[in-house]
Amino acid sequence: CDPRKLGAGTKLVKPFFIEDDVIIGKDCRIGPYVYIQRGCQINDSVQIEKAVVLQDSEIEYKQTIRETVVW
Repeated sequence: CDPRKLGAGTKLVKPFFIEDDVIIGKDCRIGPYVYIQRGCQINDSVQIEKAVVLQDSEIEYKQTIRETVVW
């Protein structure tokens, strides 16, 4: 994950895999067990754990995503 596309205050919890061209907003918590495919936009204050976010998906502000696939 390119740190220039990672918002302030966001925490990444291993294990995770984030492809290129992903934008993650501020104050998010990503992981553990998260795979985010390229071209995704994760807005501010989002929590994702045990999930797959498929290519070009957008997750709205203040969402909590657990144990699912987002497309």
